[in-house]
Amino acid sequence: MAAPSEKVPVTHLHAYLKQRSAQYMPDRSSAQSHIYWSGPMQRWLKVTKVNATTVKVEYHTVCPCAYS
Repeated sequence: MAAPSEKVPVTHLHAYLKQRSAQYMPDRSSAQSHIYWSGPMQRWLKVTKVNATTVKVEYHTVCPCAYS
């Protein structure tokens, strides 16, 4: 089953992550995506570039680095 996700414009990503109190978590398992932890949501956010103007944000209950 695919993780719940949404597409976010790159220009709004910083505000999107700040609104969710997301903290960057270094992860060397993937060069294509970045991992964030949102304490208030109790979710891991995996941010992957779709194209030059859009990113895909996936919500996970378990760190997505464990899937790699």
